[in-house]
Amino acid sequence: MRGYSPNMVLMVIVILLSVIGCSKGDLTETIPPTINPTDTTVANMNNTANQTVLVQLVNAVRAKGCNCGDLYMPPVAPIKWNRTLEKVAWIKSKDMLDNNYFAHRSPDGIEADDIINRMGYKWHMYGENLAVGTLNEEQLVQSWLNSPSHCMTIMNPAYTEMGVAQANYFWSQIMAEPQANNTAR
Repeated sequence: MRGYSPNMVLMVIVILLSVIGCSKGDLTETIPPTINPTDTTVANMNNTANQTVLVQLVNAVRAKGCNCGDLYMPPVAPIKWNRTLEKVAWIKSKDMLDNNYFAHRSPDGIEADDIINRMGYKWHMYGENLAVGTLNEEQLVQSWLNSPSHCMTIMNPAYTEMGVAQANYFWSQIMAEPQANNTAR
């Protein structure tokens, strides 16, 4: 009867361990989350923000100008609603709700421009205002106007489009100046 050499046994063990070590298994825990524009949470967003009221409130202050802190901001052109920016705002608000944070950068390092780009919106510049609390639309806009930096975002003449979304107590406003050939509406 012929025996197996120790080298042959070792080689078989190494090959078996290599094959076992290469199995994929469940990779969902190691892949960082991505934001997919076709995700059902976006397609079925439950945005309770009143679009009509928000556009009216923002355009009223843009039409007359206002003081943002000590800086007077003159009247600027009206803003129009953009459905893609609304979806971006929804994703941001829902992410803050789901992951229990309140910040421009998510715990995963995702910022508004990452979401805007993934949604296919071609932008030249953008601004983001956030709020948290049991606010109605009037209180929300007034709270942003009471903050000089948030107010300057609202009064920025470059921004021509916006979207706002509310997920529970989390609010996000995305304002942007689109590139000339932007088709994501």
